[in-house]
Amino acid sequence: MDVGPRPERRLVKVGPTEIRVHLRGSGPELVLLNGIGGHIGMWEPLVAELQGARRLVMFDAPGAGSTDPLPRRVRMKGLASIVVEILDQLGLQRVDLLGYSWGGALAQQVARDAHHRVRRLVLASTVPGTGGRPPSLKVVLAMLSPTRFSTPEKTREAAAVIYGGDYRNGQLDGRGALRLWNDKPPTAAGYAQQLYAITGWTSLPWLGQIRARTLILSGDDDPLAPAFNARLMARLLRRAELHLVPGGGHLWLLDHAPESARVVEAFLASS
Repeated sequence: MDVGPRPERRLVKVGPTEIRVHLRGSGPELVLLNGIGGHIGMWEPLVAELQGARRLVMFDAPGAGSTDPLPRRVRMKGLASIVVEILDQLGLQRVDLLGYSWGGALAQQVARDAHHRVRRLVLASTVPGTGGRPPSLKVVLAMLSPTRFSTPEKTREAAAVIYGGDYRNGQLDGRGALRLWNDKPPTAAGYAQQLYAITGWTSLPWLGQIRARTLILSGDDDPLAPAFNARLMARLLRRAELHLVPGGGHLWLLDHAPESARVVEAFLASS
C-alpha cells in the first residue's frame, strides 16, 4: 500500500521510557490511539486516506510495537497523562483525537482529564468500560491470550470470534488490516500492562462531563464492542453523533478505510 512520503520519526522520552512517534501528512493534527497490542503500522490503511487533509500523530503505546513496557503498571489515568506529555513534547496545544477500541477508552480519559487539549473526539469500536455491555465469555477468552498475535494462522482462527463483520465468513482472507498486527506483536508484559490499565475502568460516571464534540463510530456486528455501548455513549455524551455501520465488525475502521475516512473527515471538518 502506498502511504506517501516517509513519516517524520521521533523518540519522545516519558520518564525512563522512550516512545516511538510518527508524524505524517499536513493540516490540523489528528492523534491516533491504537487498540490493545496495536502498533503504528496498523494505521496504514487510514493514513493513506487521511494524510492529505490531516497531520497524523501516531505512537506505539508502552509494551506495543517498538516501545518497551513501563517500569511499573499504571491505570488509564496514568496512561492519559503520558499522552498529554507526548503532546507537550511535540508542542501540540490542541488536537483532534481518534481512539480505536482500547485506544477509545484511553481517548475518553484524555478528553476528560485534559479537556482543553481536545477539540474534537472520535470514538471507534469502543466501550465505556465497566457498566457497559461486555463481550461474550467466548470472545473474552479468545481476546485475553496474546498468542493470537503469534502467527498469521492463530490470528485468523481468532478473527471470526473476536472481530465479526467481514471475518465471520473469511471475506478478507488475509487481505484485511488484521495482517498488519502480526508485523510487531506485543510483548507479554506490555499486553498485560494494557489489560491491567483497562480492567475495572469505567467512564460512565463522568462521560457527560466531556466537552468535545464527539463522533461515535461502530459496527452493528462487533462481538468485542457490542453496538449497545455505542448507543449508550451517544445518550450520555453531551455533544455526540452516532454513526452505526450495518454489518460492520470490530475492524471496519481499517478494513474499509476509504469509507471510514470520509465519515471521520466530514465530522472533523464540519463547522
